[in-house]
Amino acid sequence: MVWEGVPKRLKNAQMCDVLGSLYLDLTQELAMLSKSFQADDLPISSVRANVEVTSISLRGYLEQPGPHLQHVETELVVEPEKTLYREVELSSIGDADVQKFHADLRKTVQRVLDCIEERFSSFSEDEVLLATDIFDPTNIPRNDKDALAQYGTREVTVLADHFKDVLDHQGCDITQLQREWLKLKLEIARNHSGEGFLSLWRRVISEKGNKFPNIIHLVEIVLVMPVATSQVERQFSTIKRILGDWRLKLGVKMNEVLLRICSDGPEPDDFVPKRSVARWYAKSIVGRRPDCTQLSNKQNTPDRDVDNR
Repeated sequence: MVWEGVPKRLKNAQMCDVLGSLYLDLTQELAMLSKSFQADDLPISSVRANVEVTSISLRGYLEQPGPHLQHVETELVVEPEKTLYREVELSSIGDADVQKFHADLRKTVQRVLDCIEERFSSFSEDEVLLATDIFDPTNIPRNDKDALAQYGTREVTVLADHFKDVLDHQGCDITQLQREWLKLKLEIARNHSGEGFLSLWRRVISEKGNKFPNIIHLVEIVLVMPVATSQVERQFSTIKRILGDWRLKLGVKMNEVLLRICSDGPEPDDFVPKRSVARWYAKSIVGRRPDCTQLSNKQNTPDRDVDNR
C-alpha cells in the first residue's frame, strides 16, 4: 500500500531537515510578506520595503540555517551507530548526503529569491512607481528646510508627464503643480506629523482639498493605484456572504449597495438604525412592510383579532 513507506520516510534524517527548513523557514518568510500586502493603507513605498526585508532574510539562509532548521539540528543527537530526534531513531545519513541537502537548499532559496525579484522588479525599477514615494508622509523631511524645499520636485514632474492626459481631462492646471506641492509638503511637515498614509490623505482631501485643487489630482491617482488584490478578494468573500442560498434574486444595484455598507459602513455596535428604518418604512414597497400599524387603522377581521390576542 502507498502508506507503508510513509513512517520510514518520516524517520529519515534528511526529511526532518527538509521539513524544518523548506516548509517552515521559507514559507514563514513568504507568509509574512503576503500578510503585509493585506493592509488597506499600504503605500507603494512600503511594498518595496517589505520585499527588500524578505529578500535580505532569505539571502541569510544561503549562509546559515533558518531558526526552524537550527532548532531541528539542535534536537538531533548523532551517535556512532544511530541518529535520534526527540528520542525517535532516524535513519543515519552520510557526509555526502548532508552536503547534497545544503546544496539543494541553496538552490531552492535562490529560486525563491529569483521569483520574488522578477515579480516585484517594477517596484524598484519603474520611474513612475518610484516617484509615488513622495506621497508617503514618513519620507517627508521635517527638520531640514533645504531638503524639504527640494523634496519631490523631480517626482512631481515625472508623475505629471506620465498622467498628463488624465490631468488635462480632469481640468488640472499642470503649471500650478509645483507651487501647490511646495505648499502641501510644508502643510504636512508642520501640521500632520506622525499621521498614517491613508488617514493623512483622507483628511487632506476632505478638509483641505480646496487649498490644493491641482496637486490633489495626483494624490488621488496614486491612492487608486492597485497595490495588492487583498481588498478585491475580501469583496468577493463579502458578496458570497450577502447572496447565499436565500438571496439569489437580489439585483446588481442592491448588491452594490449592500457591499458598500459592509465594506465602508460603521461597525454594528456604532450603527444607529432609527433613521434608516424610518426611511425604509416610508418609501419601501407596502407589501414588504411589517404589519405593525395601530390596531385602529386596520380592519378588525376575526383572524387579526385572534392574532392580536
